[in-house]
Amino acid sequence: MRFFESKFFRYLWRFNAVAIALTYAAFSIAGLFAVYFVILESNYGHNGSDVVNFSQNDQVVDRYVFGQGRALQGKEFLFVPINRLQSYKGEIKEKNYGDNIVNYLVIDQVRNKSKWLASGSGQLYLAFEEVYDNLTPGDLDAEIARHIVYTVVTKDTNGDMLFSDADKISLYSSSFDGSNYRLLLSDVDEVHSMAQTLSGDLMIFYRKNDDNFTELYELDSLKLISRNRVEKFEK
Repeated sequence: MRFFESKFFRYLWRFNAVAIALTYAAFSIAGLFAVYFVILESNYGHNGSDVVNFSQNDQVVDRYVFGQGRALQGKEFLFVPINRLQSYKGEIKEKNYGDNIVNYLVIDQVRNKSKWLASGSGQLYLAFEEVYDNLTPGDLDAEIARHIVYTVVTKDTNGDMLFSDADKISLYSSSFDGSNYRLLLSDVDEVHSMAQTLSGDLMIFYRKNDDNFTELYELDSLKLISRNRVEKFEK
């Protein structure tokens, strides 16, 4: 009886030793995989250039896709955004700064012609605002788009190697057909509001550095009429 008991316990001890060894090996492998994925995630989660947030040494492939077009009220032109997608080692990573719009394709739907609004993809569009000819209250059918004002990031101003709404912004304008694309304001921290006056002129209220300003632009040409520095608020 003692022989069988000792033999049983000897097999039991060997089984326990093998089980402990296998468990240790499994935990070791799992730990190595966890460390690998943490390092991989940290490598492409924080650094990059332009609107890309990958390291300069990473293998990044940009891919561009069209978004849904936006038709202007009372006009035959369609503005179709193009978005930048980025792939890292085959995995598609889309950056969601707004829609990550880097340009617009302007399509003339009557003449079946098209052109790009800006040059290349070295900018990030954050907003798209239409300026109208007619501001009759309640008469939406009478509103006809005259100009477009774009909120754009063109520089990495906070040094994080990204283009995002954390950077200073610029305001650009164009005619309803995408022509006359030009700079209105640069290095702005925040646009508080943008609205048309009863006469149709465009008023922009914004903050730049430690000061706030209002600027009034003439409707036809969007030329600057006047600029006012807002008095600081006294607590």
